[in-house]
Amino acid sequence: MDFDSVSGSERSMGEENGYLWKETIECDECENEISIEYSVYEYPTGAFNNDDVRIEGGKEKSRFGYNFHESLDPNEDY
Repeated sequence: MDFDSVSGSERSMGEENGYLWKETIECDECENEISIEYSVYEYPTGAFNNDDVRIEGGKEKSRFGYNFHESLDPNEDY
């Protein structure tokens, strides 16, 4: 997933950053077109603050985790 940086502001404990991922997929099980909009926020930088998922055409079955401090190897396939 490629997240777009959509917000950033200075607060008392440092920077708050917001990221957004949007995608439209076709479900392999029901063949519905599903639109997903996923927002995640860190505050302060590097600490998970909150997230929000909006789904049209389907339902969320499970959610993945993430680590703001994890560095991915650009040469690896994920």
